[in-house]
Amino acid sequence: MQVRSSSALAKPVSRFRVSTKERRLKLDKCSECYRILACFDLSEERRSTNQKSDMESLLSATRMLCPHLALYVSYYLGLKHEGGRIDHAHHDGLAYHALHDTIAMDKAVAKAMSMTNEMETLFIVTADHSHVLSIGGAADRGSPILGRGGLMNDGLPFTTLSYANGPGGIEELNSFKSTGSRRNLTDTNTEAADFHHPALVPIDSETHGGEDVTIYANGPMSHLFHGVHEQHYIAHVVRYASGPCKSHDDKVTTELPGTTEPSAGEINGV
Repeated sequence: MQVRSSSALAKPVSRFRVSTKERRLKLDKCSECYRILACFDLSEERRSTNQKSDMESLLSATRMLCPHLALYVSYYLGLKHEGGRIDHAHHDGLAYHALHDTIAMDKAVAKAMSMTNEMETLFIVTADHSHVLSIGGAADRGSPILGRGGLMNDGLPFTTLSYANGPGGIEELNSFKSTGSRRNLTDTNTEAADFHHPALVPIDSETHGGEDVTIYANGPMSHLFHGVHEQHYIAHVVRYASGPCKSHDDKVTTELPGTTEPSAGEINGV
């Protein structure tokens, strides 16, 4: 988030919510925007087995917005990038996707930080909840994080990662019903993209966890994050760091001033 200087207060304010490819293209043509909120829709960042394309999707959006941070150095631009596919993967019990999408998010943040000035740009990385994925412990040294960790007392291998509940629990329940024991993963590729990691409680969709989550912040006003905060405190810090509004009537628009609609060819080429 680019923090505005006092010289920007006399400037007109135009806020635009960037959430689609069409609007991203229109943003490039905008010459009168002083306050921009870029929110990338979860549906745009589709998860697939091709993790490279997932990461490129996240990174390309970051590369597109960051030059505007430098362009509007005296104003305010908010780039909200949600790694929502991490959440979706956990709900599906797919640890492979959850971890790889976390890497994609990490690379997007690193790219944004490399393209901005930390003296002028506030970065906030956090979450609104945790998940019930955990490292069970007692895994053999050198065990892959997505692989098997060794053998348990029942003579069957266990995975380094497991969920407290989720789709994997349904598969364990089915195994108990048919064989009298949990799944035998000896010949199973637990590092496959579609592998449901074991779970204790059988449920169609894994649930959120109850732990506190971390707030990572760097840049101006990052000192306002300290100790334990309620979630709404984050929004207050973002609002305070962005500077005063022109008025309470300042509204978010879906149209950018001074722009033209992109062609179908431009949209498909993004």
